[in-house]
Amino acid sequence: MSRQSADRATRRQLELFMRQIKRALGSAVFGAALMIWLAVDEAGWRVALGWAALMVCAFGARSLLLAPYAPRLADQKCDQATILRAERVLVLSTAVIGAVIASAAWWFFPFVSMQTQLLLTVILCGWPAIGVAVQGPHPKSFRAYLLVYCATLAAAWIYYLPQHPAVAFGIMVYPFVLGLASRDIGAMVVTVSNLESEQIRLNQEKDLLLERRNTLIEELEAAKTAAENATLAKSRFLAAASHDLRQPVQALSLLAGVLKATVADPRQREISLQIARASESLEHLFSAILDLSKLEAGTITPDARTLNVGDMMSRLASEYGSKSAAKGLQMICEPRGLWIMTDPVLFERVVRNLLENAVRYTESGQVGLALDQTEKGFVLQVSDTGAGIPEGEQARIFEEFYQLDTTDASSRNIGLGLGLAIVKRLAALLRLEIGLKSTEGKGSTFSVHIPASAVTIGNKPEPFNMITSPGHPALTGCPILVIDDDQLVREALALALKAWGAQPHTYACLPAALDGLKRQSASPRIAILDYRLAEGPVGLEVAEEVRLSFPDIKRIMMTGELNQPELAEAGMPVLKKPVAHDELRRIISDMLTTVH
Repeated sequence: MSRQSADRATRRQLELFMRQIKRALGSAVFGAALMIWLAVDEAGWRVALGWAALMVCAFGARSLLLAPYAPRLADQKCDQATILRAERVLVLSTAVIGAVIASAAWWFFPFVSMQTQLLLTVILCGWPAIGVAVQGPHPKSFRAYLLVYCATLAAAWIYYLPQHPAVAFGIMVYPFVLGLASRDIGAMVVTVSNLESEQIRLNQEKDLLLERRNTLIEELEAAKTAAENATLAKSRFLAAASHDLRQPVQALSLLAGVLKATVADPRQREISLQIARASESLEHLFSAILDLSKLEAGTITPDARTLNVGDMMSRLASEYGSKSAAKGLQMICEPRGLWIMTDPVLFERVVRNLLENAVRYTESGQVGLALDQTEKGFVLQVSDTGAGIPEGEQARIFEEFYQLDTTDASSRNIGLGLGLAIVKRLAALLRLEIGLKSTEGKGSTFSVHIPASAVTIGNKPEPFNMITSPGHPALTGCPILVIDDDQLVREALALALKAWGAQPHTYACLPAALDGLKRQSASPRIAILDYRLAEGPVGLEVAEEVRLSFPDIKRIMMTGELNQPELAEAGMPVLKKPVAHDELRRIISDMLTTVH
């Protein structure tokens, strides 16, 4: 790359970063408020406000230092010296901010309990991952930020908690992993899993102490209650933040897909494939962790309605038939027109998770979906011809973060051992029984037992035509409407749609969309709608207005939340963010080729 091209690229990176400064300030305010809320009871307001004042000074100083450069960088004729000075200021100020944020460990660790120290460390480790969307446009400053940030945090662990050197080492490795956009969130999950194992060990020691020292019962009970409240607070936070956390992951997935499809250089293509695989792992991780957190926090309440199980089976078999065909598997479905009373969204999620596992871990043969009648009601079965599950492991596969040992590294990297744990939690919420029969080397069959009391209408067989090809017809010239209030997601969707040959029309809200399409005399064939919007109508109201304005349009609803019963009867595909790049293209292509 020539000097001139490099300067132009750097100027663009700096310009994009400065556009994100307001978002960075908002994220910092939210993160700082959360940190202070967790620590103020033990550390006191003087310590908390001292750290907050340091944060204000650091962010304010960076804003003042960068302010003179913003108008100059907006000019494409900006000279090289100005670009280099602005870059130096940005790298140094961002590194200082990394140190200031991570200094929370030095401010709070001397005053708070071990449990609070662990919780603060988890939040501090997650802070840079959330900041990727804000600081990502300029890799140099982000790397400086990560190195200083993690060195400061690791030093606090070494100083205050020298008995845990492994944690400090993990924190120092974190910036390299996150910088490569590979297993960044995976490292956090491993840490959380280790902390949970440590908590189990501490609970066992607590039981021994209770037997030996009855006088400590009240203090131990108080400690246990505090730990449970801290875990519940974490789960409630993650559950409430589900939508906002999924948005940058959705954008990352789409951008990774576009990158993979557009690069031609072999080396760059290999890197893009690694990014796409890391993005896929990140999608599964976020979806699983956020859904599990909502279940732990108790924020999901079933909304019982009538569900046509046969229609659901046909729809899922069509979707996973395409995925199966892509792996060379045969999808066999035997739907029946059974009507039951349950929460349609949660029930479908149970079946989806079982089908996802069946397709993911089956390398040859077939995947089956069937509904049979029993003496006590009905049983919906998901079967596969995969490796099977050893009898000694069958009871443990429903535990969180548990996976079978396997030499297939690709399979291990895809999941985190949360899919079946979510199935178990959702089934308990719906008062359903989950069964398992498996033979090692021959496959597995998971069953969902539906009691007769849940059946509302009989079981008339219905025909089903299986989709067996994952092909995607050309989208060239197809006008597609996108309404999403998140700019990053909108831009990522626009890039993906353009890469597929479509003509995207992107807007932040419904009024702007209707006005813009009217001025352009555009008639989109597909509408991709975000469920939650910052302005104007939201949810199904947006979908209905779009249908009234364009009667022939086909709609797709995208949402970052789990429990939305009204979407079960929306009459359109409902996709939960983050949606994979290739999966979104397949769904759009299938809709365009469907004849009503």
